[in-house]
Amino acid sequence: MRFAFPNAVAAVDGTLVEVERPSEHEGWYCRKAFPAVNIQACVDGNMDFVSCSIRPGAANDQFNWNSSGLRRVVLRNIPKEYHILGDAGYQKWAHLLIPFSEREAATDDYSTFGTRSRE
Repeated sequence: MRFAFPNAVAAVDGTLVEVERPSEHEGWYCRKAFPAVNIQACVDGNMDFVSCSIRPGAANDQFNWNSSGLRRVVLRNIPKEYHILGDAGYQKWAHLLIPFSEREAATDDYSTFGTRSRE
């Protein structure tokens, strides 16, 4: 396993891929103002793809997660002590670890944690 996070079983992220403008283009324009699809992919600890979903470009990472089959599988099958790593495009959730927010990062607890994790 390549993750340096205890009990991490996978990592998930979304990426925008530019596409030709569809004739029915509502919902296909992403936040960067071009027509796109938002692809959410999840890999396990061996970097093997275990899930992929594709939504219109206007769909953000959190929307993709909420509407994905992956989320339902995790809820039913992953014990609570295990988790998936995500980025700041996702919200905190029982099985989904995300980076500290700027507000959380400004606290003494965060500074102490960050120092310990680099030792």
